Amino acid sequence: MKLDLEGRSAVVSGAGRGIGRALALHAARLGMRVHAWDVDVDGLMGLDSAIMPRRIDVSDADEVGRAAAGIQAGGEDVALLFCNAGILRPGRSWEIGAEAWRETLAVNVLGAANMIGALVPTLCRQARRSHIVITGSQAGFVARAGNAAYSGSKHALWALAEALKLELDEVAVPIGVSLLAPGPVRTTLAEAAAGAPMHQLLQEIGMPAHQVAEETFAAIRENRFWVFTHQDFKTDLQARVTRLIAEEAP
Repeated sequence: MKLDLEGRSAVVSGAGRGIGRALALHAARLGMRVHAWDVDVDGLMGLDSAIMPRRIDVSDADEVGRAAAGIQAGGEDVALLFCNAGILRPGRSWEIGAEAWRETLAVNVLGAANMIGALVPTLCRQARRSHIVITGSQAGFVARAGNAAYSGSKHALWALAEALKLELDEVAVPIGVSLLAPGPVRTTLAEAAAGAPMHQLLQEIGMPAHQVAEETFAAIRENRFWVFTHQDFKTDLQARVTRLIAEEAP
């Protein structure tokens, strides 16, 4: 079944900056009606006229539910759901504190789960094909010291995305699922959480966010599950799996 996008709706969380903003703008250019969600109201300003900005905290299930109910009440035909909102709280696992752990898991993991819970029933009732994209990270495949909270949350999203695809296949609805796992991207994610050094590094080596959006939409059209913007992490992933099978320590 072909995925038609023009004239249909997209919901994008974390749309105020970086990858989320690029996804929202790309969807608007394709003639879509875009619901752009973010807690960063300033970041939502100045977007395309086809984009409807709204302050939404995706870690709040009730808030997400009310926003989804408004979309449903309007009878909109939702084609794309981007569970993209994410935060980065670096540091050693025993030093970053309970609040940093709570915030990371609440936004990165529960944020995606809340969107899925609120909007997937609507997608299941639609006759036309739709697609869900969950933004993970290469950090979800290869753990690094000093990044336990972020990496752990992205590991969880890998499992969530795979399980979601299997569940939707099981009930035989025309909904595709993709796990977007980008490598270094030029965003302000690291600037807000980790300070200037990491931000500067991403500006030097990172892929532009608009290119990530282009690759993501290509994967959506092809109904691909995996969306890797960088391939070099696979060497480390393969080594990690080899160690796991051999029961070797990291």
